[in-house]
Amino acid sequence: MTMRGIDTLAIARKLEAAGVDRGQAEAHAEAINESVVIRYSELATKADLERFPTRENPEPFATRDDLLQFATKEDLKRFATKEDLRHFATKKDLENYPTRDEMQAALDRLEKRMMAMWAASTVSLASLIIAMPFVAG
Repeated sequence: MTMRGIDTLAIARKLEAAGVDRGQAEAHAEAINESVVIRYSELATKADLERFPTRENPEPFATRDDLLQFATKEDLKRFATKEDLRHFATKKDLENYPTRDEMQAALDRLEKRMMAMWAASTVSLASLIIAMPFVAG
């Protein structure tokens, strides 16, 4: 997330107008700016979140039980506001979850393994059927 920062000059001027020494006002404004920029740089961006399944597009990554874990309106009412950023997902929070591409690759590998097992069992069954007259007779 690109965060441009805040208007430190405006903050410093307001603090000065309230009687704070100019040097202190500038230091306070800069500290506030750094805090805000650092805090917002930790938040997950839209691009970060687009790599993960969503409520609108959960397939093929979510089961019915998984869907029950999505937040309800009541959950969101209890959820933090933008002023309280502690409850928002950060990039670090998302590091341990597989992306859509990783999940698709895993599903593709599983499908190939299942097809190989199906082919092997089909050949085995066909061999047994062919061998039955010779064994029985």
